[in-house]
Parts: sequence; C-alpha cells; structure tokens
Amino acid sequence: MTLPSQNRRVQPAAGILATDLGDEMVLLDPDTGMMFGLNGTGRLMWTHLERCTVGELATRLAESFDVEPTRAAADVDALLGELLARGLARELTE
Repeated sequence: MTLPSQNRRVQPAAGILATDLGDEMVLLDPDTGMMFGLNGTGRLMWTHLERCTVGELATRLAESFDVEPTRAAADVDALLGELLARGLARELTE
C-alpha cells in the first residue's frame, strides 16, 4: 500500500504492544498473537509515528540515517504500508 500524501498521518492501532530493545523494536498484536520486528529505521519511525506526518517521518529518517530523501520516503511508504496491511497501524482521517 502506498501513501501518496506526505501530509497523511498514521498511528499505532489500539492495543498494539511495543518492546523497545535499543537498536530494534518488537510489536505484538495481543488479539492475534502476531509479532513484528522493526530494525533501527523502523524503530525510529514507530517512535515518532503519533506526532509526525508521513513527510516528517521521511525527513527524520533521511537526517538520522544520512540517506537520500527519495529513498527515505520510499522506506517510510513501504513500512507504513506493511504496518497498515497487518493491522498494526491505522490511518487517521481528517
């Protein structure tokens, strides 16, 4: 799933548990028992998910990991698409 608007907001789905392991993070959906691991870039995105737009997440990612903005935007879109598809996150409606 691609998020075309950089102004969109996504937040963790209700009830998702997150365990921060320093360099990575593990998400758990207690309703399904599904676990999902995030690497360092995913961890950064998850920890800023509630207060940043999709575009702001891409900017943070580009600055934190010294990657091209287009690459950061693609990475954000890919991870958010995965989180949305698995029910770990939800899009906010305006």
